[in-house]
Order: sequence, then C-alpha cells, then structure tokens
Amino acid sequence: MRPIPRLATAFAALMLVAPATVFAQAKQPAADTAEQNSPEARRQMLNAEQAAAARAQVESNAASQAHHDTAVAINDMAAQRDGARYSDILARHDAAEQDYHQDRKQWERSNPYCWKGDAVKCPAAPGS
Repeated sequence: MRPIPRLATAFAALMLVAPATVFAQAKQPAADTAEQNSPEARRQMLNAEQAAAARAQVESNAASQAHHDTAVAINDMAAQRDGARYSDILARHDAAEQDYHQDRKQWERSNPYCWKGDAVKCPAAPGS
C-alpha cells in the first residue's frame, strides 16, 4: 500500500474524532461556566497559572545555575591541572637547559683545539 492512502485514511479518522473532542471540551456545566465568568474566579485562576509558571521558571533557573556552577568548577579544575602541568614542563626544560650549558662549558674548557680551529682533534659538541 502506498503511503498517501494510509495518510489520507489517518487524516480522515482524525477529522472524525477531532470535532467530538472539541465538542466534549466545549460542553461544561452551567455552574462551572458561571463561576469562570466571575471576575474574582478568573483572577484567582490567572494568578494560579502565573504562580505555576513562576515556580517552573524558578526550578528551571535553579537547574541552569547548578549546571553552570558545575561547568565553571570543571573548567577551574582543568585550568589548575593545565597550570601545574605547564609549570612542571617549564621546570624540566629549565633544568635540561642548565645541564646543557654546564656540559657545553665543560666541553669548551676540555677541548681547546676547537677554539684554535683544529677540526681533526675537535670532538663533537654535546647534544649533537
């Protein structure tokens, strides 16, 4: 069966059921209708709707704030971790650089041939 006839059948069934639903909703007891028409009852109903909407908004805001606070805390922890990692890497780099300079100075002192231009007696420099 092609999809269009199935859709048409479903739409026709919906059109048959929808008016009955609307009619059932429109049919209210006379006392209930008169009560809703009174300004005080209408005001109380609107106030209750507004209070429910405000409570829902407050709950949504609280959940959003909690989500934001969690995200900020995670970001702070990541920043601290990255900062500690960077400090460690920087300290290791500084130590390696200092070791290299000490090795280089010792190499220069122990190999005067390199300073005199004698490439045959000059050993390779440290780190090369």
